[in-house]
Amino acid sequence: MLPHQRLLNWLELEDEQQQLEQFTHVFAPDAALDGELVPWDRVLDMLEVQACLRDVRSVLAEGCDTHGVVVLEGRDPVTSLWHRKAWAFTARDGLVQKVALTTSQGLPSPQERSGGRPRGRP
Repeated sequence: MLPHQRLLNWLELEDEQQQLEQFTHVFAPDAALDGELVPWDRVLDMLEVQACLRDVRSVLAEGCDTHGVVVLEGRDPVTSLWHRKAWAFTARDGLVQKVALTTSQGLPSPQERSGGRPRGRP
């Protein structure tokens, strides 16, 4: 399985404990997030942000053995705002090594973006 596929599968878990259990199958031991080494306490913070998203779906997932990008969007269950995250990365030995992560501030729902009327509104 290519690194971008592993990363996408990991991101779509929507469960912090499952993500934690699968972390070493996706990320290299010396993984770096935005140019910094990712100690376990930072990993936990990163997982909390990711695991809280619901209705996660892939927007783009492309790559090869050495690099790739995964873009996904999901809904924050507390605010109901949608967020889009882009994970651009390099990989070594099939594992994600360096990641640059970008997150949107908030998006309209997919229904609103497609011109449909959101539920609950006249």
